[in-house]
Formats: sequence, C-alpha cells, structure tokens
Amino acid sequence: MDTREEFQRYMTAISGEEDRLRRHLSEEELIEYQHGRLQAIERDEIQSHLVQCDACIAVLKQVSDFFEPAREGEEAISDVEIGREWKTCWQRIQTEERDIRRAQRFKRAGFWLNPRVAYAVAASLIVAVGLTGAWALWLRQEKQQVVARLQAEQASWSERRSALERDNRQLQEQARALEQSYESQLAELRQPQVNARAYDIYSRAFIQRSADESEVNRINLPPATTSFILILNGEGQPAYPDYVIELMNQNGERVWRNEELRRDSSGNFPIKFDRTFLSQGKYTLKLYGQTGRRTKRIAEYAISVE
Repeated sequence: MDTREEFQRYMTAISGEEDRLRRHLSEEELIEYQHGRLQAIERDEIQSHLVQCDACIAVLKQVSDFFEPAREGEEAISDVEIGREWKTCWQRIQTEERDIRRAQRFKRAGFWLNPRVAYAVAASLIVAVGLTGAWALWLRQEKQQVVARLQAEQASWSERRSALERDNRQLQEQARALEQSYESQLAELRQPQVNARAYDIYSRAFIQRSADESEVNRINLPPATTSFILILNGEGQPAYPDYVIELMNQNGERVWRNEELRRDSSGNFPIKFDRTFLSQGKYTLKLYGQTGRRTKRIAEYAISVE
C-alpha cells in the first residue's frame, strides 16, 4: 500500500463516513466548489469525495489553473495559440449543432426555446472552454520546461567552453615559458666553456691492486662549476664491440643508463656530466661489455661528489 492509499484511508476513518456520491464530480460542481458557491453540506461531500478520487483531484487542478491568474515567471499564452484552440472548439460546437438540427428537424421551431437545450449548449461551451484552457495551460508549461532545459544546457556548455579556453591559455603560457627557458639554457651551453674540470676515476679492482685504503673516488667540485668530465680508467679492461654504462645512487637505484659508450684513443671512457645532474652524494658507475645480445659486467667505479 502506497502513501496515497494510506492517506485516503486515514481521511475516511477520521471523517467517519464513506463517499456518498459514488460517481465522479462534474465540471460544474468543481467550478462551483472552486469559487466557493456551494452549501456547507455539498462542500463537505465534495471534499470527502476528493480525498478518495485521484481523477477528480486532477480535474480540479486543471480547473484551478484555468481560473487562477498567471503565476510569476509563467509566459502568457499567445493570441495565435488561443485563436487556434478557439477555432478548433468552435468547429466542434458547430458540428454538434448540425447533428442536433438533423436529429430534431421536426422540432425546429421550438428547439431553441427549450431550456434543456440551452443548458446543454451552455454546458458544452463550459466544457469546451475548460478543455481549451487546460490544453493551453499544458502547452504553456511544456514550453516553459523546454526553454528551461535549453537554457540550462546552454549555460553548462558556456561554462565548459570558458574552462577549456582558460586551460588552453594557461597551457600556452606554460609552453612559452618552457620554450624561453630551454632556449636560454641551450644558448648558455653553446657558449665555450673554459677551465672545464676533468677527474680520473679508477675501478674498485684497480684501487685494490694499488693497495689504496679507500675504494671511493672523491670529487670536489668548486661552487662555480657547471659541468665536469669523468674519465673512467680502462686499463686492464677487456675489449668488447660495445659498452654499456649504468649510474646507481647510494640506495642502489639506477638513475641513468647509456648503451652508446665508446673508448677513446687512450683506452678510457670519458663521460661529461652537468652539475645539476649529479648532486652531492655517493654513486656507483657499472661498466658492461656487450657482444650481440650478451652483456657482462666488467668493472665498477665508486665516486663521492662533495
């Protein structure tokens, strides 16, 4: 049982009476009820019926919307829409009048004098006007909903486009700044560098053979040094077609690898580093000989940048 049925049973229980009408309310009764022109007993019966009848509540809502003035923010029905609906209604009324004249041709003289006929025509006009108003109200509400959805979608797309344009401008500014920075760095690197420092680095095995107390090659870099050269001593190292070099930090993590290392005319391996690449700390350079797909480690060089 839904909430609506529970409410209906509750209202029936507290009122202590069943629906005595046993039928749907007419347009005339709902109009009279809307304008407050009913007796107390009739009003109570209609209210008791409305508690239990969803169909009559829906019709009452349409009647109320038709007679009430337009709400704030609602668009007025255009004259074209009213004219079109009134034309359709008037054609229906004319059709009903022709049917009545054909069915009662023999009573033509006294037809319009009959009060029942006048009441029937008046009721038909009221129903037609009510339906026309309800239809026009539905059209107005539907139009407002469509306009509201379109405006919301347009605002959403406008916000997205603004956000994309803003992000695009930021990316362009960042790209220009990076380009200028790179060009400045390249221009500086293209300049001749004097007093470039070079350090001879010996492998662990070579230092052990020389009975040196320390296996670490210490590199003291002056503050003004921007780049330096490490010359890995190749004395006693076997010859291979290719060589691979790896740089490990003090935690044993590889931070750089190169497979294009070549020996110079003296049999050593020169490598140029930028000061910003090697900060202070301990490192290990691992040298590998490579033949085809086979790689073998042939030497290690321990350094300490200070």
